[in-house]
Amino acid sequence: MENKTSLIEKLKSERPCRDFVFTAVRTLTNPDEIRQFYKEYTEWLRQGNLTEDPKDLCRKNLGYILGYVDQKVADLWKETIPEIRHPISEGYVPFKG
Repeated sequence: MENKTSLIEKLKSERPCRDFVFTAVRTLTNPDEIRQFYKEYTEWLRQGNLTEDPKDLCRKNLGYILGYVDQKVADLWKETIPEIRHPISEGYVPFKG
């Protein structure tokens, strides 16, 4: 049986002093990897003791982070996972700086 490292584990090992969600948003450029991360991150959140729906929290967390990256990165993530929403505006809020 193949011992496959999760994408989250890979991201954590690449940048151990940085939050793996920020690392994912800043480094993943392949839509298949982005979708895989979204799936893994949702499952990772599901394992916690949350009062909020893990999928909803995942979408909001990613939406928040996309406000801090450049337009190209934000657009790639939004096009790959259209349900991403900013936690305050509930819309898509890319970096405008």
